Amino acid sequence: MTVANLHEFEALNPFFDVISAGLDGLVDGDHFFDFFAEDAVIEYVVVTPDYPRRIEGRAALAELYRTYRERLYLHGATLLDSHYDRDRSVAVLEYGAHGVAVATGATYENRYISVIGIENRQVVWWRDYLDPLAVLSALGGPGAVAGGADLPPVVATYLQAKADAHTAAGCFAPDAVVHDEGKDHIGVAAIRDWVEGVVAAYDLTRTTRTVRTIGNATLVEVEVAGNFPGSPVVLHHHFTLTDDLITALTICP
Repeated sequence: MTVANLHEFEALNPFFDVISAGLDGLVDGDHFFDFFAEDAVIEYVVVTPDYPRRIEGRAALAELYRTYRERLYLHGATLLDSHYDRDRSVAVLEYGAHGVAVATGATYENRYISVIGIENRQVVWWRDYLDPLAVLSALGGPGAVAGGADLPPVVATYLQAKADAHTAAGCFAPDAVVHDEGKDHIGVAAIRDWVEGVVAAYDLTRTTRTVRTIGNATLVEVEVAGNFPGSPVVLHHHFTLTDDLITALTICP
């Protein structure tokens, strides 16, 4: 299948050019969408709360990106680094992009990492990482993202639980997902084990620095200290809440 009406994707042309450069010689096709297998799986691991975490198929990818011009318009992009593991057929691209938010006129700048699986000179899976706060800052406009907001009670309980794995895990919905250090922990039992492992390994303490809310999402900047190299560090905690429980938590620098 060929994606029609490519002019509708012009807001993403700098991004397409960077990916083409990064995958040069590894995939076939003349355009970004041509690189993908029909049944490719695309995962957005670190994204804004309203963005899909997973889509399947080249057609679904095109439909997702077709509306991009209504939100952000890229003016340029730069390939910062690229690596290709020939044994595993995996490419890793690091790149930056800048542009403008259509609704607010705010400047948009972000950096990305894409991890890409290739088979038979086609992209068969793709995992994306970006800075969600950069997106929200550009798109939100005045007042859309509340800075200095109060922590929702369930988030406060989780952050204060520290070594109490039972209390911390009790803050999560039964099918909740925690993404930390490249791994997913799914369900309350797995999350309890994750909390116990982190506490045992690092003896963590947390200090909340900033809180922002948008819809059912809470974005918390946390200073984390413990017995690990480089302590303390600042980590961004992205909580999604439903019915006063945490349904998703992503932790990233």
